[in-house]
Amino acid sequence: MDGDGILNHEDIDMDGDGLPTHTDPDIDGDGTLNHEDEDIDGDGILNEKDHDVDGDGLSNEHEPTSLDVDGDGIPNDDDEDIDGDVIPNELDEDMDGDGIPNIDDKDIDGDGVPNAHDDDHPDMDGDGIPDCLDDDRDGDGIPNHKDDDIDGDGIPNHKDDDIDGDGIPNHRDVDRDGDGIANEHDEHEGGYVHEKKADKTATRISRDHDIDGD
Repeated sequence: MDGDGILNHEDIDMDGDGLPTHTDPDIDGDGTLNHEDEDIDGDGILNEKDHDVDGDGLSNEHEPTSLDVDGDGIPNDDDEDIDGDVIPNELDEDMDGDGIPNIDDKDIDGDGVPNAHDDDHPDMDGDGIPDCLDDDRDGDGIPNHKDDDIDGDGIPNHKDDDIDGDGIPNHRDVDRDGDGIANEHDEHEGGYVHEKKADKTATRISRDHDIDGD
């Protein structure tokens, strides 16, 4: 690609811009940032069909280093805002900024690995829908917002330190029940129902019918 005599799949800087391919926000140097580019490595194969999306000679499934589509120096696997739009991934309707809404995107984080095979986006009930998009995460037939045990771990939500089972403790999770709605705007949050008082303030009502435990 850069005419340096080194084959693309062996070239640590494919486009010759001085940035290592795995951290380059524009791998093929075509002026279109990776997260907006339908063919990241410029090989003529669209990302969704490319088994080696960054053209380094390693299949997507065997990449030792995750892509960094927004070029912020944080690999997608560790980046809480993959597309750099200042919206946390779990609240972003288009996580990788490719113009395809998560709900319709077969590769929501833009790493070249289809959701169904991506360990970074688990599918608790094995229905082919990543947990972060699944309205019934544990597949018990009860929608998440009505489920007393969203992650199906046998621990009721009101006693669970990680309601949605995403590995982020509730006290650090901006979306505790994993429904894509920030806690402060969520009327149905992880085993609790918010009801409006006359003064229009929200009150959290526990689903525990035996509040005092007697």
